[in-house]
Amino acid sequence: MLVLATWPPMAIIAEPSEEHIKAAIHALDNETHMGLSLFQADEQSEREERIVVMGGERVYAAYWPTSAEEPSFYLRDNSADTLAPIIINYGDQGELAYPAQETVEQEIALEEILYFMRHRRISAYGAWVPYETT
Repeated sequence: MLVLATWPPMAIIAEPSEEHIKAAIHALDNETHMGLSLFQADEQSEREERIVVMGGERVYAAYWPTSAEEPSFYLRDNSADTLAPIIINYGDQGELAYPAQETVEQEIALEEILYFMRHRRISAYGAWVPYETT
């Protein structure tokens, strides 16, 4: 089962359509609509994986495997300026500055999320790169 969660305001949509996903991505503005998560849940195996997207025109997007304490992949834009900071608003948790390369335009995130929705896995040929803790 797929579940789309958006915030703020919090909204939950079970089995979202592609139109729900598109509307949620395009609504992101880094102020009043800051984030969304697409969950894939398998109740029989208690498996749950998700993609979390935060931001506005440029977004930070990460893939979290089942029961992980941190993401295993994030979307990267190698054509973006390496020094330009992108400020992502995490609401009550504050803001984080990311190098522009560690963010992507909404349309790139949208395509990767739709791929996840259709195939129930992230794309091996997309903009995903392994997440490394420093």
